[in-house]
Amino acid sequence: MEIINSLTNQIMYIISEIGYIAVVIITAMEYACFPAMPSEVILPASCKIQ
Repeated sequence: MEIINSLTNQIMYIISEIGYIAVVIITAMEYACFPAMPSEVILPASCKIQ
């Protein structure tokens, strides 16, 4: 469970620092079969971009 929390925190930090381009890059990595980036974490996190 700690791995999921760590991954989620890291993804949210990247998205908050870079913005929507980070969502595009991370989502592209997921579709390129990079398994550590679940869209269930990425896409809801993108709603928090200000």
